[in-house]
Amino acid sequence: MRGFQMRQQVRQNTEIDTILALQFVVAWAGEALCQPARLGWWQSDLVDLDGGGHLLSRLAPRTHLWASLQCARRVATVADSKARQSLPDPERVCTLFFWGFEFDERLEARIRQWKMSQTSPAEALKLDLDWNRQQFSTYLEGLAPAPNCTGREIVDPFPGKRSEAARTLARALVPLGPEYSGPYYRVRPV
Repeated sequence: MRGFQMRQQVRQNTEIDTILALQFVVAWAGEALCQPARLGWWQSDLVDLDGGGHLLSRLAPRTHLWASLQCARRVATVADSKARQSLPDPERVCTLFFWGFEFDERLEARIRQWKMSQTSPAEALKLDLDWNRQQFSTYLEGLAPAPNCTGREIVDPFPGKRSEAARTLARALVPLGPEYSGPYYRVRPV
């Protein structure tokens, strides 16, 4: 009965789950060292069982799927941080991988909840990781209308919900370039 209660509790936060799903998908898609190579935004291969996913499956047999995605997300977060550092006042922006300390901690706590529930990422977040560049681009385009941007900055007002902002931030990655573009909103929500 405890496992059922945990799953019920875990499934109730759709805003955080939407953001995590988008972070995981973009982090996975950005990997370069996999075969076949995907977008090549960061030099990693942490999810596929032919790459780092194999090591993680041996180190953490019950949670390796989460651990692999979490590691890819961490690599993407570092790349995103580097892109933010080129901005004036980088702590005052919101990106797909940076929401501010408190909310980022809530995202990490959510990953821990999912790991403890023993639910797979595919089941928990409806992730379908099958690489096709055109399909990925189409998926991102379907998340939100194309935002108005000045360079990397989205100049449209920040949406009412963070999950809507996450969809717009992911959508702003299209067209998919050779490097991670790091789209952002200037004002970070409190």
